Amino acid sequence: MAHLRRIQQDLAFPLSVRQAAERLTTTVTQKHRSPFTADPIGDANTVIECLLGGSEARP
Repeated sequence: MAHLRRIQQDLAFPLSVRQAAERLTTTVTQKHRSPFTADPIGDANTVIECLLGGSEARP
């Protein structure tokens, strides 16, 4: 979780990756509702792809 928080603050990462990291670290309510309507698996794949040097690699 700490790494995801660092990613969301690091301007060296593309905006889409930082936003994905933010969604992955957002607390879900007790009714299991997320404030985002995103796909967590897709968000995780976006972050992983970037870290592995994929299409949205860090500059």
